[in-house]
Amino acid sequence: MTEWVTGIDIVQMQIRIAAGEKLPMAQRQVAVRGHAIECRINAEDPGRDFAPGPGTLVRYQEPSGPGIRVDGSLAAGGSINPAYDSMIAKLVVWDRDRQSAIARMQRALAEFKIEGVPTTIPFHQAVFGHPAYRDGRATTTFLVDFPEVLAGFTPAPPIVPSAEREYYDPRLIDVEVNGRRLKVRVDGLPSSTSSVSARQSSKPIRGRQSQTGRGKNNNGTGPDISSPIQGTVLRLPVTVGQAINAGDVLAVIEAMKMENEIVAHRTGTIKALGVAVGDSVKIGTLLASIEETP
Repeated sequence: MTEWVTGIDIVQMQIRIAAGEKLPMAQRQVAVRGHAIECRINAEDPGRDFAPGPGTLVRYQEPSGPGIRVDGSLAAGGSINPAYDSMIAKLVVWDRDRQSAIARMQRALAEFKIEGVPTTIPFHQAVFGHPAYRDGRATTTFLVDFPEVLAGFTPAPPIVPSAEREYYDPRLIDVEVNGRRLKVRVDGLPSSTSSVSARQSSKPIRGRQSQTGRGKNNNGTGPDISSPIQGTVLRLPVTVGQAINAGDVLAVIEAMKMENEIVAHRTGTIKALGVAVGDSVKIGTLLASIEETP
């Protein structure tokens, strides 16, 4: 964001200094112009306490326009690996003042279309729509001071891609700019080929998907508790026959360099374990069965 409000690329300056060069300007010569905001678009579920949601992007459409920049490297068909960071892209906007920048960011977030994994886009939209943020009253305790920001989020259901897909291919179209005709590549247009050849295409850009709700064993009413995230079982601090209380840690699952504690939803005795340390689990994998204390 710094380069947008100062016109100076800090990383470039650091490299030049490391190479023995001197700064080309004095600190007093640095002027700040306008306002910039950055949002990190991560594959995380705000409804599950920002648990990572690895998977494959079946749709990816970046926003565009004046004052909007997206630093990303993925496209439809790309994967978010559970072994690495959950970041999909960084969305940066600039405008003449803070309120204008907020409005531009809201437009950019509305245009950012990602399907196939949960994202933090809805969370960012909730933040920018909150009066406390818009009035400049947001601090590092923003979510503690205003719990209603997260209160409206529910866990995103697991996404199961269907066998039927619509394939889209890039298309070159002619546009005229300042009297010059240019060829512009546009992604996301319906494939001009037949449905048979489209299904044989090596570039699936977008797909329809079906969604299934969370299993009944994960709603806190039954004996079983399943994994709300995909990852690797790092620790399993319980054994069969052990008495536990609601809120005790059942398992620690590592996903995208984060350790996530899965806690018991009821008081009782561990009747069975569905996983072991080192197992890879998906959303919905049975972790344990808890026999309720009479």
